[in-house]
Order: sequence, then C-alpha cells, then structure tokens
Amino acid sequence: MKNQSTGRLRPAFVPFVLRASLIAALACGPAEPPAATAVIRDSAGITIVENSAPASHRVDIWRLSASPVVEIGALEDEPSHQFTEVASALRMSDGRIVVGDRGTRELRFFDREGGHVLTVGGSGQGPGEFRRLNAIDRIRGDTLVASEWPVGTLAWFDPHGSYIKNTRLGPYWPGLAGRTLYDGSLLVDVYPVGGYGGEVEVWAASGQDQSFRPTGWIVRVSRDGEAADTLHTIEGEEFFKVGRIRAGLALRAKPFARSGAITWSRDRIYLGDTGRPEVEVLWLNGSLERLIRWEEEPVSVTGGDRDEFRESVLGSLRRPNQRPDYERWLAEVPFPVHKPSFQELATDVAGRLWVRLSAAGEADHNRWLVFDPEGQLVAEVEMPAGYRLLDIAEGHVLAMWKDDLDVEYVRLYRLLK
Repeated sequence: MKNQSTGRLRPAFVPFVLRASLIAALACGPAEPPAATAVIRDSAGITIVENSAPASHRVDIWRLSASPVVEIGALEDEPSHQFTEVASALRMSDGRIVVGDRGTRELRFFDREGGHVLTVGGSGQGPGEFRRLNAIDRIRGDTLVASEWPVGTLAWFDPHGSYIKNTRLGPYWPGLAGRTLYDGSLLVDVYPVGGYGGEVEVWAASGQDQSFRPTGWIVRVSRDGEAADTLHTIEGEEFFKVGRIRAGLALRAKPFARSGAITWSRDRIYLGDTGRPEVEVLWLNGSLERLIRWEEEPVSVTGGDRDEFRESVLGSLRRPNQRPDYERWLAEVPFPVHKPSFQELATDVAGRLWVRLSAAGEADHNRWLVFDPEGQLVAEVEMPAGYRLLDIAEGHVLAMWKDDLDVEYVRLYRLLK
C-alpha cells in the first residue's frame, strides 16, 4: 500500500509593507489571523518547508458534503452491493467506481450513480483470478492493476474491466508498501530475512531484547521486473514480547506505536515516521526533493485510551487459553505519554499530500492536513471518525464506513472547499 519536525515563521515583509499593513489594520478594525504561510529554506541542496501550526494562521477549511452523493452496499436483493471485506476502491476519471472485495476476490465496477455494471476476477489461480486480493491500483491511462498473494503477483485489466495479462515480480511478502505506482512499477519494502513478518518472527524466536522494531528498505521494481532500485530505509512498528516460543509467548506491537508510513503521487514518493511531524518527498528514483514539516500540539494518551487498547487486545484473541499470556503482556508493556504525531498519509489526483493527525480518544472526527505539491499547508479537512479513506479524486472523497452491524458501505462524498 503512502515525516516531521517543527519550524517557526520568520518575518518576510520589508518595513514599508509593514507600515502599510498597520495603517490598513487601524482603519479596518481588528485583523483576522494571517493566511497560512511557510518558511522555505535550503539545507545542503534540500528544500525544507516549515509550516506553522494551523491554529495560529488562517487555513482553508474543506468539508465533506452532509450526505454521500453515492452509496454502495447492503442492498439485500443486490449481491454485488454486499461486501465481505473491502480491500480497496477507487474512482475512475469518468466517475465510475471500482471496489475490490477481499472475501470474494472480485473487482466490482459501478457507474457514476452506484449501479452495478460488471464483476471480474474471483477465487482461483487462472488468468485474472486471485488466491487473495490485496489492493487495486490505477496506473497511466486508467489501467487497473490488482495485486494478490504474494506481493508482486499482479492481474492487469483495462478501464472497462477486460482482462489484459498476469505478471509476477518477486515474490515479495506483505509489509508497509507493496503497491503499483502510476508508471506501473512496484513499490515494496524488503528486510534482511525477506519479509516484514519474517523479521518479526525471527526476533520472536531468538531475539534477546524484549522490544524490536523491524528495519528494511523501500525498493522500486520496474514493471518488467528487470530492475530493482533501493530508494530509502523504512522502520515498522515497535513490537513487544513476553514469554518464549512454546512457553506462553505473547507478542504484538506496542500501544500507539510509531511506524513508517508511505504514499505516492504520479511523480513522487512520500515517506515518514509517524512519530515525527515531517515527511520526506522523494522523486521516483529515490533522490530527496524536499522535507515537509509542520507544528502540531501533541495528543495525550488517556486512561480511556489505555482501557480501550486493553479491551481490543483481549477481544481479538483467537483462543481463550491465550488470555493469561496477554494479560501478562498488558501488565508489562509500557504505554507512551503521547500518541504519534500522525497516523496516515495519502495523496489526491492533483498531487497534494494529505496527513491524518492523531486524535483524542473521544474525538468524533479525524483531522487531515493538506499540503500542495510544493509542501505548503493549504487546507484542513475534518472527516467522521470510523471512516477509512479509500481514494481522493478531484472534488470527491471515497471512503468505507461500517454500520452498527459491521456491514460495509463504500460512500462517495463531495469535497466542499
């Protein structure tokens, strides 16, 4: 499947402009907060864009429409509208919506109004079929590339759902990346033992330290598999264990653990560590173009957050006999004082970077910061909590929502600027 430090604004106006601004302010009454600007400086040939805190400057507020303009899901007499697990979805340039359902291993095509048009794929190992559907990516010309297990096993379809070909690169194993870029190349993360999960398993079995954070490399593989270029390092979540293999081993990521995050646009790759308010912007060849930084107040981990985390750990256990081991794990694992700076990265079709900030446990919405392709903060977006962002098309946001019965819906909202 795409960061931070802090900076302060410095005065950027000559005295004449300052005098003129002061006269205007006195004539017109109290001035509203200044528009958001950024300090842009150069360090060793790298552009650094330091954005001030949104609260201290005027920032455009973008909102979602009060109700979705298209909703797909839960029509009892329409099996095509019933999802078992939405893997990914995207909005085509002509307004059609394509949804990948992981449970049925299908790609379902819907028209601009949400009416079902076509279903392709399905379970199997034949042309255009999947053993496990991971994601759908749109590349140049609205060609669709669906990835399955293992990463690098790809099925290609034209914009109307007609099967083109299967290709296999690698194989690679699921990690923090494993997606197809706009030019058809594959972006994956690899580790000393091969895969992210394998790295954790080796440490769980033989590592002496109680905590471990997998470190690997971001690699871009050409669409024909002939070239593989290492672009950057990346770190995953920090894991914590108690016990040993066959002796009460309990293992999972630490609560509110920081992690590497990655997204991409047509010509750039965005890479960050959720523990820092900073995103590195790379060209597709891996060279560093700029750093984007912003200021944000830290979000504290509350007692309610700790209780909710404990409940989620114990509620997710597959076997009742694991409970004593994980109760011990919960008793020993350290909780951080603050949540990570941000949770997720995304981009829209215009090449803007979207950053989902960490939220307080009681918040009923998620806050996103939006940066233009030059790295300057241009907007803030509030999205209801519980929505999973799927795609950001021009003027629209596609998201997945679950009702109280955990029924999944794909919803298209108009983005109001």
